[in-house]
Amino acid sequence: MSRPMAKRPASIGGLQLKNTNLGVVAGVLIGQKAIADGAATALFDVACPVGGSCGGVLHAVVQAADGADLQAMAVIVTYAAVNKAGTLTLTITDLATVDAKAVSAGTLTLAWSLVTGAGKCTVKVTPTGSLTETLFTVTFVAMPVVGLVTLL
Repeated sequence: MSRPMAKRPASIGGLQLKNTNLGVVAGVLIGQKAIADGAATALFDVACPVGGSCGGVLHAVVQAADGADLQAMAVIVTYAAVNKAGTLTLTITDLATVDAKAVSAGTLTLAWSLVTGAGKCTVKVTPTGSLTETLFTVTFVAMPVVGLVTLL
C-alpha cells in the first residue's frame, strides 16, 4: 500500500507561502539596526545580475529617544533596479503620503538611498533628528519581489 504524498505547508512560522509558477515564495526578512544621526546605514543588499532586474518593498519604523522625548516614524519604501551590461540603473522611493510620524518634541526626517555594487544594490537610510539620541534604531521588513536579499 502506497502512502499519499505530504502536502506542502501553507505557512512556516506564521508566514503564508504561495505556490506560483516561480516556486514557493516566502521572501520576508526582518531586521533591526542601530543608526546614527546624519550617517547612512546599510540595511540589506539585493542581487541584480547582469541582464537582470530586482525590486521590492520595505516597511520600516525608526525610533529615537533622548531620555525625555520620543520620536517614531513608520514608512513604506519601494525600490527597483536593472542591470544592463554591468551598469545598474536604480530607483528608490519613500511613499511619503503614507508615512506616519509621531514626536513628543523636535523633528525627525529620513533619506533613503539605493547604492550600486557589483551585481547588487544596497538599501541605505540616513536619519536626521533634532534630539541628542540615546536610542536610535530602525526596525524593518524587507519584501523582495525579484532579487535575493542579504541582510547586513
